[in-house]
Order: sequence, then structure tokens, then C-alpha cells
Amino acid sequence: MNSSTFPIPISRARSILSDWGISNPQEIDLDLIAAELGILIVEKDIAGSAARLVCVGRSAIISINQHIREVGRKRFAIAHELGHFILHKHQTPGTICTEESFFTWYNQSVGVKEANVFAAELLMPESLFREHIVKTTPDLKTVQRLSGEFNTTLTATAIRYVELGELPCAIFASCAGKVKWFSASQNFPYKLIKPGSNLHEYSCANDFFKNGSAPSEPETVQAVAWFENYEKGSRCYLYEQAIPLPLYNTVLSLIWIREDQNRSTEFEYCESPLDPEKFTPDGKRYRW
Repeated sequence: MNSSTFPIPISRARSILSDWGISNPQEIDLDLIAAELGILIVEKDIAGSAARLVCVGRSAIISINQHIREVGRKRFAIAHELGHFILHKHQTPGTICTEESFFTWYNQSVGVKEANVFAAELLMPESLFREHIVKTTPDLKTVQRLSGEFNTTLTATAIRYVELGELPCAIFASCAGKVKWFSASQNFPYKLIKPGSNLHEYSCANDFFKNGSAPSEPETVQAVAWFENYEKGSRCYLYEQAIPLPLYNTVLSLIWIREDQNRSTEFEYCESPLDPEKFTPDGKRYRW
């Protein structure tokens, strides 16, 4: 999703960052920001949801499910509810949000998308985030480092990286052998397989669900594994790097176009002679 289509949430988040004089990620203290807005944050057992917002006059209470383990997930949930408060409190005095609300943006309401855009800009300000990714090649190790520096989840950080990175790339989340959701950079030139699709046997992500492990380093895969159009996908190659999240039975896959293919959106350019001896023994992938 292109956050630039939601200028108001971005503007509101940047206003907070400016008011607080924030110049590095460690200064983004959600508890203090919430307190200044008259919002109390509590952790409690919330059945069926990850976070809730209840507005009472000019104040509010944000409840976060106490069973959420990762600090980054809690922070995104809090920032998301702060977004609802700042953007929607006059229309909606309360919200109930699930984990799906935070990441599967493609099928969410406008209000949920706006809250996500607000949270992403508040936690990973574009000006600061871009400083960390300029002239970088897509790599999940970079995403992991940024996740630590911004104290955000790997998933949210990967989405932000895809959105703001210089090279065309996309992040996929797969669960139980199927594509759950994906987020692609605005300049990614090809249509990708839809959520709900079965993973292709050529994908690195499929290795995890089939064999219990996935390659830790980027591998070249035939684009048919991730492209919607089979004919075009069979004539192009991508890099795929996968990180399994066994606790959630999920794999994150970062894919990007080989450097020698970035200069053209014509699939004819993708065609290049391949050495048959460099294919993996099962014939699924090509080692460079």
C-alpha cells in the first residue's frame, strides 16, 4: 500500500514528532506521548482482539492484549490506536482491532489503513528511516537490524522497507503453505500472486512448510513462483530471501528483481542464457 495516498495521517504523525523534537528512534516514547494526549495505556486480557480504544470526552483508554509477547508488536498496536484517537475520535468513540488489522492492509477499511499509516510514520519516520536504507540492497538482515533500531516488529519494518526502499521489491507473508498477504513497492513493475494462493514449489518459503527449514541467504528463483502471469514469470528470475517465524507458522519472504533486470520492464530483457549445471539438484532454483 502506498502511504502517500493518506497525507493526513502522515501529517498528524509528523506534527507529533516535530512537537517532541524527535531526532532518533530511541526518543519515540509512546507512553509519554499518550500521557500528554490524556490517554491511559493498560495491558489486560482481551478476548478476540489485540487492542482496543475507548474515548471518554477528551481522554481515552488504550487496552493492549497482555498476551502479546513482543515489545515491537505492542508498540505498533499502541501507535495504531493512537492513530484512531487522533484521526477518528469524533466519528468513532471506540475501536476493536485484531492482529489482522495491523498487517493485512489490502482488505481493511479506510480508517484502519489510516491508523496503520499513522503508526508507521510515528514509529519509523520517513526522514529517519531513509537515512538507514539509502543505497542498500534488499536484505532481510538489514530489515532485522532496522527492527532493532526502531524497536518495531520484523513484519512492520519489512513493510516500511519495501515502501521506502530504492529498488523494486515486495514482502510476502505465507502461512500453512498459502500466501497470507503481501506488500509491494510502488515501483514494482509486475503483478504478483494474490493472497490465498498456494505457494509454488520453486519458492524458498515453500521449503519451510515442506521440509521444516528455508535457505537463510538470498537465492535466485524463477519468477513464476511469485508472479501472477505464468508466461511472464517463466521468463524472469528473482531473488528471494526467507525468514521462518515458527511460533506463528509463518514465513516472511523478501523478493526483488535481479540487478541486471531493473533497467527494463520488458520481459524480453529478463531472458538470459543459464548454465544448466548451476541449477540446484531438484531443478527448482539457480545458484549464481
